[in-house]
Amino acid sequence: GGTGKTFMMRILAAFLTEKKRRFHCTATTGVAALGLNMPDIQVCATTFHRFAGIGLRKEPEQRLVARIKRSKDTLLRIQSTDILYIDEVGMFGRELFEKLDGVMRTIRGMSDPPNVGLPFGGMQLVLGGDFLQLPPVKDDWIFKSEEWKNLKLIPFIFEKPKRYEDEEFFAMLLRIRSGQQTPDDIKKLKKRVKCYALLLKRIDAIDSLDVIKPTIIYPLKLDVEGYNNAELAKLPTEEHTIISFDTVAIFSTKSKHSSSYHHAPTDAVKEYYYSHLDDAAPKTLKLKVGAQVMLKKNIDVSLGLVNGSRGVVIDIAKTPNDPQSGLDYVVVVRFLNNQVLHLTRQEWEFEDKEGRAVRSQIPLILAWSLTVHKIQGATVEYAAVSLANIFAPGQAYVALSRVRTYRGLFIIDFTAKCIKTDQEALEYVKSIENRTTLTEIVPE
Repeated sequence: GGTGKTFMMRILAAFLTEKKRRFHCTATTGVAALGLNMPDIQVCATTFHRFAGIGLRKEPEQRLVARIKRSKDTLLRIQSTDILYIDEVGMFGRELFEKLDGVMRTIRGMSDPPNVGLPFGGMQLVLGGDFLQLPPVKDDWIFKSEEWKNLKLIPFIFEKPKRYEDEEFFAMLLRIRSGQQTPDDIKKLKKRVKCYALLLKRIDAIDSLDVIKPTIIYPLKLDVEGYNNAELAKLPTEEHTIISFDTVAIFSTKSKHSSSYHHAPTDAVKEYYYSHLDDAAPKTLKLKVGAQVMLKKNIDVSLGLVNGSRGVVIDIAKTPNDPQSGLDYVVVVRFLNNQVLHLTRQEWEFEDKEGRAVRSQIPLILAWSLTVHKIQGATVEYAAVSLANIFAPGQAYVALSRVRTYRGLFIIDFTAKCIKTDQEALEYVKSIENRTTLTEIVPE
């Protein structure tokens, strides 16, 4: 975690765009896919399920093949792809992978029969992820599949920290990741429990709405939704409901670059496209002065105002409602680095072969609390982690590793037993770490 895997995938995507290679960027989750988007070079990442045209369906292989055959765009996309990226591949389960390997062989074999005998139908795969983070949901590890072994993958291990300013903290996280935490590591984590208690006392002693509190990271979604709504309701200030401006355009069958669109997508089609933007920005954003928030877009990297920056709302101003400029609200936020930002609407795009959706929204989400799954792959400056209800291997590591520094980490509840490492995943990771080096695969 935090070594630049997604950043490297973006570099490779830009390189292949320049070389005009036929490739697609995908990820196992919507959040991870959004991290791969590069509108400036027309790289629009999506979930793997969307790329394959299967949605979240769990039909047998033959039915999935029949479903793909009914969509000319999906059929062409799969048959024409040379290189496929899949990010957060650790969450790609064995059963799904085996099924889709067969689907890809069949679909790609229709246009080029020898592909039937090749893994994933001869498509080159570039995979990013960490098997010691979150496991697949209701499925087995992908690396236990015979089809996975047939891929003959070459591993590249990233070891240098990019997210972390504190190398000692990074080293401790690596030990926790592999279940090799020391007694001294446990002591350091318990100190952050005491520090959280002290922090709460300081916050309670300050009678002000502009105090920035740490984001609480919970394992369970219900805890997060309930906590955010309850904290917002407690604030004595006026509530503002900001609705996103959403548009969907369906491309004409002639060319997506032509000016001809079908301007009347059905409600079902709209909801499908909007769902891909929900992880980037909420359709409905409720805010009050005093709300704890997180920035959802890079605004000014030089000032440290980036996706994941934490702050508190200090003012909300209404302006004349103008859908063209989006200046119906200006939200003023003070961030942890004391930068004050006046935020207006920003835009996010999701595009595929069939159409494009655009969402215009204030680039904030409520951040009293977030789930471990929601925050995987993200960075938070200032967080308090609740580990009492940890239910999966790797969850504690993911939660603890979301902050850049030891001083930015606070812990609400902790026992050494909450740190869980999957032994099968650990053995597999060790096997690939020792298998290949860069010099072994570069031809002389």
